[in-house]
Amino acid sequence: MRSRAVRGVLLAYLTGVVALAIVVVTDKRHMAFSLAVRPAMPGVVVKPGHDGCQRRIDVEESFDSITILPAAYYHPVPRLSVRVLDHASRRPLASGFLGDGHPENKVTPIGIRPAVPKGRSIDLCIRDVGRWKVGLFSSGPNDNEPSYATIDGHVQAADILIDFQRPPRTALSLVPDIFRRAALFHPGWMGAWTFWVLLGLLLLVVPALLCLALRAAQNRPPGREAPE
Repeated sequence: MRSRAVRGVLLAYLTGVVALAIVVVTDKRHMAFSLAVRPAMPGVVVKPGHDGCQRRIDVEESFDSITILPAAYYHPVPRLSVRVLDHASRRPLASGFLGDGHPENKVTPIGIRPAVPKGRSIDLCIRDVGRWKVGLFSSGPNDNEPSYATIDGHVQAADILIDFQRPPRTALSLVPDIFRRAALFHPGWMGAWTFWVLLGLLLLVVPALLCLALRAAQNRPPGREAPE
């Protein structure tokens, strides 16, 4: 009885490890980082020939595209020109363009070239180069301080919903970054290495202990088996 129970636990553990390995190798993530803005309403309305900007964005990871949620008031989304500027110097860093024909009220990707490296503080400006206005979904201005939105340089009581994308990475490739960030919220003597040690214990020591328990159960004299 005891050996069958230990064998079942070991089999369940190994099955879980294999399933987790498949997920982390095949699951691909496009998100570089997000401003974590809730899509409350199209609160930043940009008219043709004008600019809506989200300023002072801290670039947490390199990105080469963005997604926005535009409203075009019963029209297709107008053509949009995107500029990425260094926040301090206003120097252009990258640009992108959205052509005609995209449906409104849908998450809309816009490619950015060249890729913007992490570690900068940037302004991202969206210019309406079409024939009608566009509303950029946004929420209250406290969602992402110190970043803030403007229209033609005038501060708005909103933050624009923008997500920043990168080439897809597997969940496995993100593990080192996850461990480094987790180490920031623990005592100084702990680091990313601590989580690697814990992962090693989980993957190696636990199955070894289960195997030892299984061997001990199999070698146990029949006369000492607990009565059913």
